[in-house]
Amino acid sequence: MGKRKCRACGGAYQHPAQGVPKPTNSTIYPPVCSLDCLIEYSHTLKKKAYRKTTRNLKTKMLGDDKGHWRKKARVVFQKLIRLRDESDSCISCKESIVKDLSGGSFDAGHYVSVARNDALMFSFENCHKQCVQCNRHQSGNLIEYRKRLVVKIGIERVEWLEGHHENPRYRVDDYKAVYAISNHLIKSKQITDPDILAGTVAGEF
Repeated sequence: MGKRKCRACGGAYQHPAQGVPKPTNSTIYPPVCSLDCLIEYSHTLKKKAYRKTTRNLKTKMLGDDKGHWRKKARVVFQKLIRLRDESDSCISCKESIVKDLSGGSFDAGHYVSVARNDALMFSFENCHKQCVQCNRHQSGNLIEYRKRLVVKIGIERVEWLEGHHENPRYRVDDYKAVYAISNHLIKSKQITDPDILAGTVAGEF
């Protein structure tokens, strides 16, 4: 057998290493260079198995948890908005157009607050790239937000946003749908579609 890289210490060794036994019921020697590395490698495998089991259990437990899926849907939808508006400045103050899809410098800020009504939570027309200062520290800076929103989507659509909307009773499946559609749009790059930029497919959500 030739030289290999030890999975524990990273050093090169002649495989199979002298003095390193095969595991019970196995015909394959472990990819380590010594007994000490075998012990460390075994611990690593156990930790990975534990994390995988824990992750699977968490996924199973949260499979139909509404709060869990609401959060996941909002996170990916907001990423979608930042991606759509990545070349734009802040909707309220025209802060720098620095691209930041992680949400560090820019949020996806709602014109009509989600705290007021969930109906427009996933509306493309109601959500736009906004700097953290305006969104979090100036309560959305709504006066300036409205001025630039009128320019962006038109006064009729802004007044529609400001009108009455029935507060929806989102189900888990609704949040899962938002999550799936948003991910699809991100991966397929369809967010550059003019209809989406104009917010005309908001009804899908």
